[in-house]
Amino acid sequence: MDWNTVSDQWYSKWLRQVPSQKTADKFQSLLETEQVCEIGEMVGCQLLVSRRNSQRRLALLTSRIGRDVSRLAGVYHEMAQIVRRARAEDAITLFADAHLAPIVRRLAESHGIATTKISFCRTLASFWRRLSAWDGDCLLTSPPQSDTVSRTVVPTCVAVALRWADELHVPWIRPQSSLAETLAVSLRKQQSPPVWIYAPFFPLAAGLDLRSAGAQVVDTGKPIPRPTLSNRSHSWPKADVLKDVVNRWTMGREGLVHCVRGTTGLRLPELSTGQLDCLLGGVELGCSSPGDTLKKIIHDKRIYGSSKAIRGGHRVVCFSSTPLHELANLHEFRRGRQRWDFSPFGIWIDRQWLVHRGARPVVYGDDTVWEQLPSPDRPWFQCRGNGARTGAGAGVGADWTRENEWRVSGDVSLDGLPTDSAFVLVATGADTRWLQTGCRWKVVALDEND
Repeated sequence: MDWNTVSDQWYSKWLRQVPSQKTADKFQSLLETEQVCEIGEMVGCQLLVSRRNSQRRLALLTSRIGRDVSRLAGVYHEMAQIVRRARAEDAITLFADAHLAPIVRRLAESHGIATTKISFCRTLASFWRRLSAWDGDCLLTSPPQSDTVSRTVVPTCVAVALRWADELHVPWIRPQSSLAETLAVSLRKQQSPPVWIYAPFFPLAAGLDLRSAGAQVVDTGKPIPRPTLSNRSHSWPKADVLKDVVNRWTMGREGLVHCVRGTTGLRLPELSTGQLDCLLGGVELGCSSPGDTLKKIIHDKRIYGSSKAIRGGHRVVCFSSTPLHELANLHEFRRGRQRWDFSPFGIWIDRQWLVHRGARPVVYGDDTVWEQLPSPDRPWFQCRGNGARTGAGAGVGADWTRENEWRVSGDVSLDGLPTDSAFVLVATGADTRWLQTGCRWKVVALDEND
């Protein structure tokens, strides 16, 4: 690094606003020991502060994984192979984009490797504050200078990987991704560490361009990922059409319904440790469709609890006391979670049978209610949501009280569930015929009025 250039552009200009002499001295020390480098050519005058050590620095970059993560099981398996091979040769520090965080954490746990991540400083004040306490635990980036931002927009994480890593591995590039172009430009300008790409996990044109620019191509011998599965949702019939049929199914009894989804459409942060291990082993997740999930419940005679989106990490099984003919009102696409809620697949169970096994309605409330709840009651807490407010902010955001939720702590074993105390609910008659085999409870279809 050219000291005079850095001094002119950064050191003297920024130190006029430094909060203390101690922080200024630390910044100068980091400059002198080459723990600061520029990534300004890529994202517009920005500094990267990184710890110097003897470990080999390995970065994993991919295009956005998106949903239907299971179809890329071969990509995750290759990530595990990359880390395993590197770890066998040397001690490594691993860096990856934030969207791969669950995979990286699991790789670190499995292989005993160090990882690092970026601390993005959006303001100069936050940069100085983080710098004064920085001990090398992360990669620290300054805010860019607004008057010199590059016309070519490159994500900071990509720019950091190109400057920080000793080697860069790119196991997945999706079509129409800008990542391949960015890497090719950096390779041609000799502003990149050695880059490896992995066939067949990139578009042919991108692979040829990267190879001509100097990237090394590894043939994994794995199949091309299957196309993305449709996450189309079936609809509920109109309430007046369904009401009479539901009365026949329930025989007038009150019940609770547990609606299910498949793994198609799940994001990496929503996966359990076991599911992450499946992907890293190259195995696609089971139960890709709601029908697959119901088939597993029928086979195992058990509804497995989950802690996803449950405050406190409690593992519970969720039900709704909303009458079946009114569930169409809850069937909606959650844009924030990119999924349909209350699709017409599930199991209806007699309420009294579940009450005897610990089923209780949730306690809707806010942070104050949560703090006041005794610990044994916290598995039944659910935030009301801003949409349930009656004062300021009323009608803004979700209203979770609409779901009339009940919960059972842990799993629900169906071993002793009588045949006339439950039925399995599906969207079409085709699903009925498939699921009824081996199922002791009646399977009913919304498109068949019997």
